[in-house]
Amino acid sequence: MKPSIYALSLVAVLAIGGSALAANVTTNGAAPASSSANDTGMASLGVDITGAGNTPASVHSFVASLSTDQQSGIKNGCQRIAADPTNASPNVASFCDNLNAQ
Repeated sequence: MKPSIYALSLVAVLAIGGSALAANVTTNGAAPASSSANDTGMASLGVDITGAGNTPASVHSFVASLSTDQQSGIKNGCQRIAADPTNASPNVASFCDNLNAQ
């Protein structure tokens, strides 16, 4: 390859890679957690919440079925999310809203 082709290739790689990296940054500049892990609650709560249901009663029942340590972790995680919900996935935010509903 000629040097000019190397330069064009490098520019193309940087342009594509840079936009891909920029697309994977949240509004506060932090890289988001894996969307699948975040949607299941694993990233933010440490427990897979996909089987918890979507009502306050089902969420409370789900949490009650977990170990004391897991319950504590979920409650602490939901308190953090309630204080700053901007980076929580909709699934996790809804779960926490239901958990916090009395």
